[in-house]
Amino acid sequence: MDSPARILVVDDDPDFLASTRIMLQDESYRVAVAPGEDEALSEMAVEKPDLLILDLIMSKLDSGFQFMWTVKRDERFKDIPILMVTSVDRLLRTDFERRSDSPGLTTEEAYLPVEQYLVKPVKATELVSSVESILARVEKRAVTE
Repeated sequence: MDSPARILVVDDDPDFLASTRIMLQDESYRVAVAPGEDEALSEMAVEKPDLLILDLIMSKLDSGFQFMWTVKRDERFKDIPILMVTSVDRLLRTDFERRSDSPGLTTEEAYLPVEQYLVKPVKATELVSSVESILARVEKRAVTE
């Protein structure tokens, strides 16, 4: 990438938005934040991000899921990688690993189309490392295509 990657952070927690913005700007990323799905779509219409960092539970229990599928089904945005950062895994003891062998599920239903999951609270080094890794993989894929 010639210019710094643009990252959109979507989360209803203002503290997470502020700290993540500072953390990523310190690493020279261009960062936009959105406290909800509508604001995120507005931001994406202005400038397509290179990466979405997405919370799972926002205005509703399934807000993150719904927004993720909205993005992945939209031709303009379906190639944007998503880093899901959530406390759901810890709170509900849910395992978000791919379940391609789950009986009765379509391929789309069997897994969530995200690049990676991180469980809150996330250490700054872990978040930055994940962002760098995802963006490097995406750039490598673009070069080979």
